[in-house]
Amino acid sequence: MKFAVEGGARAVRHILGDGAFQRARSDTMISGAPLDLVIVGAGVSGLSAAAEARKAGLSFKVLESTEPLSTIVNFPKAKPIFAYPKDMIPLGTIRVTAENKEALLDELRSQTIAAGIDVVRTHAERVHSKNGLLEVVVTEGENLLARRVILALGRSGRL
Repeated sequence: MKFAVEGGARAVRHILGDGAFQRARSDTMISGAPLDLVIVGAGVSGLSAAAEARKAGLSFKVLESTEPLSTIVNFPKAKPIFAYPKDMIPLGTIRVTAENKEALLDELRSQTIAAGIDVVRTHAERVHSKNGLLEVVVTEGENLLARRVILALGRSGRL
């Protein structure tokens, strides 16, 4: 769980450190410009990436085909959560301290709300290059153009 939090935050920090990303971003800071980032998947890693993107001031969308945190939602009732390693404090702002499923969902949902993260319910069909950007083709709504895409699909996702 903590490694998923770490991975999401680390992916956004890697993007922020990319000089080509920064140059492209400064060249197109205009109305109608593409998103900085699309995050496909609203599990722990995707939401951690979104929190880091919000903190960095990036324009982004989070896409989820089922429901946010669906893997955890589908855990058995009162399932114990073992967030190992105990002494690890992952990068980013998302924290995992709860010891059972219900408390973990409450904890993660409240952090998501506090970070101002909205999740768009749609299925990402594919990602391809289009005019130097990445186009995320979705089943519902308009396709999205972005400078970068993070695939935070987890074990149950597919694209």
